[in-house]
Formats: sequence, C-alpha cells, structure tokens
Amino acid sequence: MFQQQKDWETRENAFAAFTMGPLTDFWRQRDEAEFTGVDDIPVRFVRFRAQHHDRVVVICRAY
Repeated sequence: MFQQQKDWETRENAFAAFTMGPLTDFWRQRDEAEFTGVDDIPVRFVRFRAQHHDRVVVICRAY
C-alpha cells in the first residue's frame, strides 16, 4: 500500500508541474474567435496554430 501511495504522489507532482509549465505556456498561445451559425447561434472556438503546420484537427461539441 505504501508503494502505491508513493507512486500516486509522484504522478500528482508530475501532473502539477505539467499544468503549471508546458500546458500553461501552450494555452497562452491560443486564439479565441466566434462566428454566427445557423439561426444566429454563436459558435465559439479556440485555435492553436503554427506557420510550419499543414494539417488540422477539429474537435466539435454537438448539442
């Protein structure tokens, strides 16, 4: 049981370091925008991009 607790603490510390470091830096690079969809419904999105990329990933939430 002690080893599992130690492993958990290690993972928690690693996750905390990730969220306060690389993930925060990545999130700050976002570009938020909005367009008007069908029936005047606002569609909001976040874009992450770099000039050297030539592909796209789209994640869409459906209602």
